[in-house]
Amino acid sequence: MAKLVKTIDVPIYGSRVIISLDAPALAKYMSKIYKTEHIIQDCNAGQATAFLSEEGGYIIHSLYISKELYRPEYLTHECVHCAWHILDEVGVGVSADNHEALAYLAGWLSSEVDKFYRTGK
Repeated sequence: MAKLVKTIDVPIYGSRVIISLDAPALAKYMSKIYKTEHIIQDCNAGQATAFLSEEGGYIIHSLYISKELYRPEYLTHECVHCAWHILDEVGVGVSADNHEALAYLAGWLSSEVDKFYRTGK
């Protein structure tokens, strides 16, 4: 059986992202590991969320895209949300004059998530 949840660390920003193929598996993982409730609406094809950990007060990012609805446009959409959350967390401003960090991070996240969705690793 393929892995349904994977943790990736974002090296340059020191952030952690939990990616998942399955909303119930992600909710169970977040509850067990991070003691936080994670709700994904049934109608959502994807969702990127930032959580404040009860354990250490740090932020955990989750990125979910439905395995059945996985498409490039949903991947891009959720990776941009997640990248924006991470940059906001570390104080990197994003604007029309400063968007390279967002573009690079969203691209890196897309690559990592796509690899997980294709290979389960």
